[in-house]
Amino acid sequence: KAHDARFDDSPLISQMKAKEAEFDDSPLISQMKAKEAEFDNMIMEEKYNNPYNHVRGNQFAHIDTEDKPHGIYLIIHGAGYHNAAMQREDTDLMASFKFSAHALKDKIKKSSEYNDALDHIEVVHAPNTESFVKATNKKYEKGKIIQLDIFSHGSTDLEGSNAALSLGGTPYEGDLNDPINAAAKKELGDYKLREISPETIEQIDVSNFSFNAKVTLWGCNTGGKPYFEKSQKNSISQRMAEHLGTTVKGFVGSSEFKEKNGKIIFDGEMIRTSDEKTQKVILTEYKGVFNEQVFLRRYKHLFINDPLLKKYWSHRFKERQTLE
Repeated sequence: KAHDARFDDSPLISQMKAKEAEFDDSPLISQMKAKEAEFDNMIMEEKYNNPYNHVRGNQFAHIDTEDKPHGIYLIIHGAGYHNAAMQREDTDLMASFKFSAHALKDKIKKSSEYNDALDHIEVVHAPNTESFVKATNKKYEKGKIIQLDIFSHGSTDLEGSNAALSLGGTPYEGDLNDPINAAAKKELGDYKLREISPETIEQIDVSNFSFNAKVTLWGCNTGGKPYFEKSQKNSISQRMAEHLGTTVKGFVGSSEFKEKNGKIIFDGEMIRTSDEKTQKVILTEYKGVFNEQVFLRRYKHLFINDPLLKKYWSHRFKERQTLE
């Protein structure tokens, strides 16, 4: 014991302990500890909010929770026309989309699930891709987006190759060639500037959405064309479900606003044209999967400018997928 005491108090051991303390306090170790803490918090979020908690092979621990998440109800309404050249034509539904968006806001506020202290409803007019992405990617004071509703024209073909939310483009007055209308003219000639499509959907920040976020696309053909399975599989609803890793609802076929006693009513919902007689809301669900791609999109802030770290977490995710 005396020998051990002399050894522990020796200059060599003191020097080694000093080196260890210096190493533990180094910026590299501090950075690694911070990353691990962030990852631990991420795992807890997965446990409590993951909608696939009961799925065989789920990557995270199976923990039940009945707590409803609180956060942001985001309601977006497009320009109301397919492009600026069609502005103020019979198919221009700008006012109708706006009325529906605000009617939905009122309905949510009156619901038992809404808590004014914990939730917030954001209504945004987004006539182009930039304003749409700005709304979905904004860091809101009361948390992540728990519900997203979009009132917009939808477009697709029989195979779904051009599936998109057609936001319409920036409104303009007077001559489209006037320099003051340069933005509207530019968007008219470039679909990517006025649509949410497979080409532009990657701009939406997945990390800004809660895991059980409810997404509904209120508009024609957002779920594809009736009787054409390929159109539905490639619909913008399915593409968004795959991007977010959640469930998205959309209309198969054309849609319209509800009516009562022969007059259009705006109650925050729409119906399929084929359901005009019943006035029932029949939406089709499109499923996303929380896979490796969604995982990496959701937590890309952990891997920015660090391909080695991205490779590591990708490997960790694949390991978890093999667990029962």
